[in-house]
Amino acid sequence: MNSFRLWLIALLCLAPLPAGAQEAGVMPSYLQDLDKAYSAGDWVLQCDSSRICRIVGVVKQSGRGTDMRAIVTISRGIEKNARYYVRFAFIDDNGFVLPPPGETARLYALGRPKMPPPLPLHLGAAEGDALYPHYRVGSEHGWRIVSALQRWPGVVLRNRGTLLSRMPRGDLDQLLRRMDTMQEPLSSKISALQEAEWMQEYNHIVVRARPAPRLPLPADIGQSCAKRDGVTSHEAWEVDRSHRLWIIHCARGAHMFMQEARPGAAGEYGTPVPFDIRPRGGGIRVADDAHFLPERSVLQLTLARRGRWDCGARMQYGFTTKGGFGVLEDRRMPLCRGIPPAYWPMAWAPTSW
Repeated sequence: MNSFRLWLIALLCLAPLPAGAQEAGVMPSYLQDLDKAYSAGDWVLQCDSSRICRIVGVVKQSGRGTDMRAIVTISRGIEKNARYYVRFAFIDDNGFVLPPPGETARLYALGRPKMPPPLPLHLGAAEGDALYPHYRVGSEHGWRIVSALQRWPGVVLRNRGTLLSRMPRGDLDQLLRRMDTMQEPLSSKISALQEAEWMQEYNHIVVRARPAPRLPLPADIGQSCAKRDGVTSHEAWEVDRSHRLWIIHCARGAHMFMQEARPGAAGEYGTPVPFDIRPRGGGIRVADDAHFLPERSVLQLTLARRGRWDCGARMQYGFTTKGGFGVLEDRRMPLCRGIPPAYWPMAWAPTSW
């Protein structure tokens, strides 16, 4: 399945840019729209690089830490009249994952003169990340859940009369219509020439990294933090046989540097080069947090939104066999609702890695 050029569709890209990136033309308006997030009350719509759109909804925190909140994710295939897929996840007020409710839990309508029958969830087994599981609604039942959330003035989840969770509210109908529009056949959105220019497949092979030997922090790198902040810690990783990644943790933010091995000089590396985040609009954006995940050889960056860690962007990169970092995952959440990043909607992923 095709994916957009990673240096153009991703929210942010790591410098240096791939060859030819500066020569690209203006992105078609459809692709720009596809890259945006759309909000309506408690709901957010985000489409990804495969043109699959997802609507994620969750209510605000109540201030009571033990309260259950349901995260609802709605998607559908890109074919005409495709069925809805609905997945649930459950967290408390602080964002900690909770087990699903029992089989007797039901959705109840609020604000209707004549109450419709309550709806069971029909949840399947846990799917996805074991630490952050989703529970899929039966495929023949998903449309009923969507219709209730779309048409009932208010919805709550109860178990034998006990309130478990309030359900997301907002103009879900508007976002569902936009989802259908975004997922219409590509031929109706952009020309064949634009498709050839702007879309291609990405199949990354990530190199297995290893910790770098214990080395003193190079002076140029040690001065990257502002004087009032200072270096709190640092990491060094051999991302392949000829490249070393440094991550410098400052009191506020993190900086990254790359070193390349000197040809013919075993164990010697060149001058560290800043490895910055460059927004498409220009300038440099300091990562609020950066860590290397050795079990997956993944560089993970977090960009907080207005100082909030429960919203913004979380991006993961892998150093590939092509000699550079490729985007593996770009998740975004404009609503600050205490949602773990694993449940944020996907905005970009390669074809495979």
